[in-house]
Amino acid sequence: MKFIRSVVVFNALLDACITATDTTTYVGVRYEGHTDIVLYTYGECYPYQLPTGENAQLAVWCRPSQCYDYVSPYCLGSPDIPPPPLPGLPFVPGEFLPDPDGVVELIGGATVCDAP
Repeated sequence: MKFIRSVVVFNALLDACITATDTTTYVGVRYEGHTDIVLYTYGECYPYQLPTGENAQLAVWCRPSQCYDYVSPYCLGSPDIPPPPLPGLPFVPGEFLPDPDGVVELIGGATVCDAP
């Protein structure tokens, strides 16, 4: 059942992202304890943990993106992975990042993605 629930959440995130009215929306995210889908647009800081402490459990990309990881959950300063002037980490539509245990925070606090 857990697998089926994960597929349903994946499809809901992908669909919400694709059908978002803002065409710069690139990822849909579900945070633990929340039923709402959070959508992020190119250039917007996507934190791996909300200020209230809930971790992102699943993120699904719906548009090609180049992403830069920050240690800061507020995307302050220069990105840490990859360091400038290297290009961002590539993501393609349908790619997903599951993180039910909050381990993605070990590589950073947030990301900013742009169109490639």
